[in-house]
Amino acid sequence: MLEKVYKNAVELPAIYQALSDPTRLRILNLLAATPLCVQHLQVALEAPQVMVSKHLLLLKASGLVESQKIRNWRLYRLPAKPAPAIRRNLDCLLACIREEQLFQEDAHRLQPLRPQIQQLLKQPAKPQKVAKSLPRAVQQPPAMVSRISSPSDSLEEHLL
Repeated sequence: MLEKVYKNAVELPAIYQALSDPTRLRILNLLAATPLCVQHLQVALEAPQVMVSKHLLLLKASGLVESQKIRNWRLYRLPAKPAPAIRRNLDCLLACIREEQLFQEDAHRLQPLRPQIQQLLKQPAKPQKVAKSLPRAVQQPPAMVSRISSPSDSLEEHLL
């Protein structure tokens, strides 16, 4: 019993830290309606891709968001089976922010993308692949490797 209480006590600071940023609250509000990609969130939030990705990474690390690969897209959503502390906090948060004008404006900016989002949701999920790193010489095309490794060529010629 004490172990369970301690585990929840450790989770709560991470949850509240993730919820402490207005942009992350806006992302969670949008994801409560439908799964979205970074590009969709960029449009709704009127924010750069780097910023949106950074916030999604933090939300994912705290267990508030999960992702799924669909073709060339990474789809983000609220967790299907969240921990009880996450579920209760998300329920409370969403009840509090739904009426705020900023959150309604975000959802309104997403409306023109609804057909694209629905089409994406119909796509089958891509199986996860384990990426293997290749030696640098294998990653470059063979012609480039032979040109660079030629003793008569200088490095300056390749840079110009």
